[in-house]
Amino acid sequence: MIKLPLVFNIALPFALITTAEQSVDSALAPILNGALPLFVIVIAALFLHDEPIPVHRLIGLLVGYAGVIVLVSRSLGAGGDSAFGGELALIGSTASYGVGAVYARRNVKGLRPMIPALFQVGFAFLITAAIAVGAENALAVGWNSDAVVAVVWLGLLGSGLAYLVNFRLLARIGATRTSLVAYLLPVALFVVVAIAFGWGLTRDPSVIPSVLVGKPVPKFSLPPVQGRTLGLSSADLTGEVSLVNVFASWCTACREAHPILMHLKDGGVVPVHGLNYKDRPEDAARWLDTLGDPYTRTGADRDGRVAIDWGVYGVPETFVIDRDGRIAYKHIGAITPEALRKKILPLIEALRRGDKNSVGGAGGETAAAGRKPHG
Repeated sequence: MIKLPLVFNIALPFALITTAEQSVDSALAPILNGALPLFVIVIAALFLHDEPIPVHRLIGLLVGYAGVIVLVSRSLGAGGDSAFGGELALIGSTASYGVGAVYARRNVKGLRPMIPALFQVGFAFLITAAIAVGAENALAVGWNSDAVVAVVWLGLLGSGLAYLVNFRLLARIGATRTSLVAYLLPVALFVVVAIAFGWGLTRDPSVIPSVLVGKPVPKFSLPPVQGRTLGLSSADLTGEVSLVNVFASWCTACREAHPILMHLKDGGVVPVHGLNYKDRPEDAARWLDTLGDPYTRTGADRDGRVAIDWGVYGVPETFVIDRDGRIAYKHIGAITPEALRKKILPLIEALRRGDKNSVGGAGGETAAAGRKPHG
């Protein structure tokens, strides 16, 4: 009775959502998840005799589905296969939640909310943990305290507390009205963004916090960009001071910084390695063949996972790496001649002299210039 909902309420939708979030814009994700009532209304009408579809719900249902089709069709029409597949995965997770909600409303009765919530979250943890270890080699991931706190925090609030509230609402007001809470997701996102924007206005716009500054580079290994022979891995970033530049052929700001990177290469100033972010292989190769290749090594981060581990905010970004393989500084946006002269080159020289106090820049913060958020 409780095992089936744990698949539809947790294991399956969580897998679909985490897959989708690698390619779907974070602003669109809660909107598609907010379509949950559209699925619950139909499924509940089929299996719950006390939750039929009145005329006003039917009209709202048709309008809602039309909206979802419009949102998803933009990616399909633009040829964005990755984004379209991610959007379908989000819709699939929403449908899965709908099935789980109706099943729980119909079959999980006479139990305190704590019991189904505990069993579902507990068994789902075992299932997803087994899949993560077996399919994605989760034990080899370089966990840090920030990641552990984030996972525990999301688990306690995003899953544990949420499912307690969910089962209490299912018992009191039914599956359809409980699912209407999903409509609050876009509203909540707007409120959070507004608060973050307001807080950002009070901050110095020239710096952005980075928890990775002063820490070893994340463990990774990537194949080279098409047409290149040397790939890029964390093992390649020790033994000498170097730069890692995150770039993409579709990035306008990357073109602005490219002449500076070529200057660094031609002058033998410092080794520069390229992390190619979410790019088509042929586009990245054409970019380097046309504009010149300033990179000693390149890594093709096709799905963007490595960039996430590096805490990339946008494209381009440039990291200064010390000889011990630690991130000493992070510059967001196109490198300007001023930034190169005043900050990056002096830092490189200091690191080469063995000045450990240089790591972390201004208190672990990073310079930002012309930031372009990645998609």
